[in-house]
Amino acid sequence: MNLTLKNKRLSKGLSIIGIAALCALSILFAQTLFPTNAYARSATFSIPVEQIFEVAPEGLVREGAFSYEMRRLNSAYPFVPGITGDVYNFTLTGNDTHSLGELTFTHAGLFRYEIRAVGTAEGNYIFDDTVYTAIVVVTNTPDGRGLVATLRVYIEHPDGSGGKLNVAEIVFAKGYEGEVLEEDPPPGVLPEGPPPPGAGVTRPSQGPKTGDYADPLAMLFAMGISAVIALFVVFLIYTDRKNDEDYGELELATMAKAS
Repeated sequence: MNLTLKNKRLSKGLSIIGIAALCALSILFAQTLFPTNAYARSATFSIPVEQIFEVAPEGLVREGAFSYEMRRLNSAYPFVPGITGDVYNFTLTGNDTHSLGELTFTHAGLFRYEIRAVGTAEGNYIFDDTVYTAIVVVTNTPDGRGLVATLRVYIEHPDGSGGKLNVAEIVFAKGYEGEVLEEDPPPGVLPEGPPPPGAGVTRPSQGPKTGDYADPLAMLFAMGISAVIALFVVFLIYTDRKNDEDYGELELATMAKAS
């Protein structure tokens, strides 16, 4: 009877193990047929906006500030986190770049936004009223498991036809017109103006003085030339004296023969 009981317990244990193994195989088979993504099916994207000053003094560039707005053209489109409504306002100062986002897209499609400067330019700054239409194009990845986002930017065609012109980026070009006040020059820098009396007049050289700088190579070259000239003069004197001596000996010999 004990043997029968042991066999029943063993059979029950094997049944439990078999059921567990069958469940594990079923789970593996289901994952093979229906793979689970290990990542979220979404794409994040930011739209860069740049402000540049084409013509303006450096000090005025740093002070030039303009206000802008980003507007989504459909309330269902993803928008800047933390912003309620369809308009996001921001400010750019000087030469600066601002990223609008991060925008999170959960499905493929075309998502349109408008970006423009608002308000008016203060002082003599030049206002750029270009309106950019930014279209975020969201598509599926080749394997169909994810999303990828790209940007297309359009402006109104300059010919006034009402058509759209594709541009590479969103850039608002600023400038400054008007008189720029001159600032005091920093210490040690002379202001521009008429030269002081005597400036630019070349005076004759008075020759080197004690302690004046002279080029050593030039001095050595001059000394070498002088030495060559001196040797040449000595050679001429020696040659002249030699000729005189030879001429005197020849004259005495001639007189001896004649006597």
